[in-house]
Amino acid sequence: METLQLTKHHGLGNDFLIALLSGKEKAAFDARPLRWSDLAKEICNRRTGVGADGLLLGIDASFSEPTSSESAVGGDPFLHGKARVQMVLYNSDGSRAEVSGNGSACLANALARSRDPWAQAIGQPQVAHLDIAVETDAGPRTVSWRHAFYETDDGLIQPHDENVDVDMPIVVPEPDIVPALNDLITQRFGESPRATGDVGNPHLVIATSHRLDEADVRELGSQYQAYFSDGINVEFVWPLVDECHAEGTPSSSLGMRVFERGAGVTDACGTGAVVAAIRAREWGLVRHDAWTEVIMPGGSATVAQAGLTGHPQLQLFVEHVADIEWPLRGPWLDA
Repeated sequence: METLQLTKHHGLGNDFLIALLSGKEKAAFDARPLRWSDLAKEICNRRTGVGADGLLLGIDASFSEPTSSESAVGGDPFLHGKARVQMVLYNSDGSRAEVSGNGSACLANALARSRDPWAQAIGQPQVAHLDIAVETDAGPRTVSWRHAFYETDDGLIQPHDENVDVDMPIVVPEPDIVPALNDLITQRFGESPRATGDVGNPHLVIATSHRLDEADVRELGSQYQAYFSDGINVEFVWPLVDECHAEGTPSSSLGMRVFERGAGVTDACGTGAVVAAIRAREWGLVRHDAWTEVIMPGGSATVAQAGLTGHPQLQLFVEHVADIEWPLRGPWLDA
């Protein structure tokens, strides 16, 4: 039986199944035809499939040979490579998504592991670094993957801490919040700030005074996103107490829960964290520091302050979970 080779990764609990395919392999599957949206629904099901928030295809990846450079810290050498890839993402309900911050990070992790750059580095470099140009439905993204190393007691060099930076576009204030939705939000949250933002996919951010439980996130997120014809990701955010700052002054930390279109309640959302951090700064919920820590059920991500380009940067840790062979069968694959 024909199988599809997959790897599973997660960024802060936001998990993806990733298939790295050549252009020829993708064309062959499409000619069958393989209905990717139906496959995504089956394989992402957490009871009868593998389970994930989305199925991500990395198509036609190309790599340049890594070069050896010196680290800015301590002069330790590291291998630095470059890659290009096309990203196609299906949500767990089979719908197509334009882009995902955590998905981009997980794709970078899959590409880097497929090249196994640290295997060449044993006993020499202390960090491996891969810059990836990712083509998405929302336009190009630049993702930087880094892998730190440590030396064990018996002298072996082992990799750890796979860290990814995703360059994000400027947050655009759209789509509009219609009056009926604004009234509905006000019924629950009073005059708390709310705004939309688009970074290739749309978001609605609502400030709350406290953390919402999962049932409320599911119910309210489903209600609010129904007001947008193409759906929307809904983020609920609240400021967190920071012991480093005096009482009554904003901190650099923000709590967030998210309802993602096509996936429902998830542990994290990278693009949502970016939009939420930018809006929270505008509202004065967090400090205008160089970075904002966004803490979600899956963990914390950092949104760096927009620099000279005006583009924010998402920083998070990612993990490889498993290698998977999925049998290609069912009504979504024509013989």
